[in-house]
Amino acid sequence: MIRLVLPNIKYKNSFLESLTEPDKDSAFFPIGHREYKGGDFSVFVKKIRDFAKGIGLKKGYVPETVFWLVDTTKNEYIGFVTVRHRLNNYLKREGGNIGYFIRPSKRGHGNGTLQLKMALKKAKLLGIKEIILTCNKKNIPSQKVIEKNHGVFFSEIYIPEKKARKLRFKIEL
Repeated sequence: MIRLVLPNIKYKNSFLESLTEPDKDSAFFPIGHREYKGGDFSVFVKKIRDFAKGIGLKKGYVPETVFWLVDTTKNEYIGFVTVRHRLNNYLKREGGNIGYFIRPSKRGHGNGTLQLKMALKKAKLLGIKEIILTCNKKNIPSQKVIEKNHGVFFSEIYIPEKKARKLRFKIEL
């Protein structure tokens, strides 16, 4: 069964395996994911879970709840989604309320669409009424995931420091 769960040490092996998968298309990881360099995995999981309480955040970051998309029948980590509890100026411009990632070996099977659908329900439970999502203009799969979840395009912006165009979408909850 595919579920959205809080990070949990029982998915350690699959999570670590996912970090070895080459991914030329994405440098996005939620706070802490790319920082895992070994050591006590339970400390790593606690750190990620604490972000929802605003504990351990870097300056300028907002509280976010990180969920892992997992196949509970296989104890397999598929990807993650972050639900940011509020937006700062940077997130209003180019980050949005929700960021998501599917490990490369699990893409193209509807996991991203399902994961965002589940994340929208979690965001609603947090009291968020309007979701802003962004994606790179060249990231057609991400655009499709957003649109399949009723995302409505509202603007395109250019990010000069990244030399990239971002598409911005809204979803009313």
